Amino acid sequence: MVLFIFKWLRRLLMRRRPAKAAPLAPQPVAVATPAAALGPIVTEIPSNRHDRRAAERARRKYDKFVTPVGKLPAKPKPETQEIKPARRKRIEIITPAETVHDNELLIVDSHHENRNDLVAYKEAEVYGEFNFRDTILQQLERYFVYLDRMKKHDADAYGYYCQMGATILPYLATNAQNRGAEDPKKLRRNTPLADWFNKTRPSFGCFVYGADPETERYEKETAPKNGKENYEVWVPKFMYFKKYKKPPPEIQMISGGDIYSMTIWWDRPFDKKIKYGVPQEFGIFVSRDGEEVVALRCCDTKYVPIRHKTNGAGHKRGQTFTIPQRAWHIPGDFDKWAKENGDTAQHFLTELFKETICRNEMSQYSMTRVAATKDGMTAVFSVNIHRTAYFFQDRDVALGEDGKRKRIFHFVRPHTRSDGSTVKAHFRGEREFSWAGYGIKITIPGRDHLDFNDIDIGTTDEYWWDKKEKYLDMPALGKKLKGWMDEGKGKRA
Repeated sequence: MVLFIFKWLRRLLMRRRPAKAAPLAPQPVAVATPAAALGPIVTEIPSNRHDRRAAERARRKYDKFVTPVGKLPAKPKPETQEIKPARRKRIEIITPAETVHDNELLIVDSHHENRNDLVAYKEAEVYGEFNFRDTILQQLERYFVYLDRMKKHDADAYGYYCQMGATILPYLATNAQNRGAEDPKKLRRNTPLADWFNKTRPSFGCFVYGADPETERYEKETAPKNGKENYEVWVPKFMYFKKYKKPPPEIQMISGGDIYSMTIWWDRPFDKKIKYGVPQEFGIFVSRDGEEVVALRCCDTKYVPIRHKTNGAGHKRGQTFTIPQRAWHIPGDFDKWAKENGDTAQHFLTELFKETICRNEMSQYSMTRVAATKDGMTAVFSVNIHRTAYFFQDRDVALGEDGKRKRIFHFVRPHTRSDGSTVKAHFRGEREFSWAGYGIKITIPGRDHLDFNDIDIGTTDEYWWDKKEKYLDMPALGKKLKGWMDEGKGKRA
């Protein structure tokens, strides 16, 4: 069910635009590329531990590491090394027919770097939790390029997310490893609103959809060549939303619920014709009970093309001119985008919003929150708490008082010592360190600091600001929330 939902989201987000159109106003048209063009893709679930381990080893062959800064402590010499008695080992014989009964689903599929190589994907990757090291460094590198370009046309969002960070997802969550293999069938779905969202009504949310090398490769491959093709592919880079207390007067006002703005961020930094990215925004109304979700119209000026019918006055018959028309309508090119997907704009936009909410909710399933900071900007992603030692094994070397390397942040299970004393579950290890040129901080939301996804305040548009009252803009709010997190303030904050 989860995989089916996100196949729909991926098909929903792919589109083309005419190559001769203005760079900052791409035309939304659905795109579907046959999966056969991507090579063999096999999806299966291994039934025994031997096959599972083999698939995991095949995946780890693509891990990418860096050389850590610092010198590791010298190993003790053999003559001075303490001789310990050999530990008794229990040998377990696993037959191929033995079925693994656990709660973790392991999927075997082709790897994007070699379509003929079948590797392991963990179920948690669908939800947004990293388990392997094959893509994260490349994703981080491209993320900071796209985020830096955001400040030109959406300074408020840039000011907030450069401090709080947008969520980076594994390739399996956004289908980046199979970009272009979307189902060409046009389906109408009625996705229910996420229970978490309906209860919390969060203020903000943002995840990265296409800011990665594989998406860029796909966009470059589908770009017009020698004028033979009329369309080129655009893939959204960021998807983010915010809640309004008092929305702009240009947005249709409906009472009895909450009003959100949903933004789709488009960008192609590798295209020299595109200087900066551009946001496309639309309003969404959600009733108090969550049963009604409506895409809102906005009031702005549309320029209607008109043809000259006669010659004279410096123009020729058949030439066009435009007349400004003020009207309430669905903003941007969403009407055309929905039509190309065989849908109405109303249903198309509400489904896009609900799928974004679903993705934002599932990205919170992980226990950890990893913040990577560089050049005053921040990215956020999640790592399986039991794989932090493997994931950050190439972090810069930091020695403790005993001269040994500090252990990474990890979870200690409850256990009983040999003397009979019990130890409760707890966390230990280094949670702040340098890694691959990034400053890393690992936290547990709701325990180490406020869970920012639970913030439910509404924003007020500048049009309604009262000079007698004090307001925080989004950059200032991001700075305050980041300060709370650094100070370790909990739920009371």
